[in-house]
Amino acid sequence: MSFQLLDIKVSGLRDVIGRFSRFEQPLLDIRRDELRVMGRRYVKVLQEEAPKDTGRLQKGISFDTYVKKPDVELRIVSKETYTIYVLRGTRPHSAPWSALQGWADRHGIPVFLVWRSIKLHGTSVGSQRKYGSMANRFQARAESKMGDEAGATARRIGARTAQWLVGV
Repeated sequence: MSFQLLDIKVSGLRDVIGRFSRFEQPLLDIRRDELRVMGRRYVKVLQEEAPKDTGRLQKGISFDTYVKKPDVELRIVSKETYTIYVLRGTRPHSAPWSALQGWADRHGIPVFLVWRSIKLHGTSVGSQRKYGSMANRFQARAESKMGDEAGATARRIGARTAQWLVGV
């Protein structure tokens, strides 16, 4: 199971592509190539912003492009099932010792003390008893870093399409 982080779809070209049906595949290739460039960049930024404790969440972020003529879609996903809890936080809970053992071992703290601290104080600086785990909004930080990349990609798709059509 994976958690979808982003879904970008390039559509609205049905009329243009209908007129140039013999050019459909090259036009799809242009859009797919540009979305792949953006997907690689977006995944890199998401991985930079993601929590780094074990690195599993970072390594689990990937993308793929899907062609459903005449549209091309970019999907960025995380294969780690706990991504949703990192992004949205959790309600108050008491984790089982087995879930805390790895973290406690990596930080050289007895697991009982970790469990007790979470039970009493929550999971971040200050008391989180009312709130559970704080949300880590790494996706929002990545989106703000990406800025106008989606708009720039759309402009590049348009420019490359026009250039290709003129050159045909």
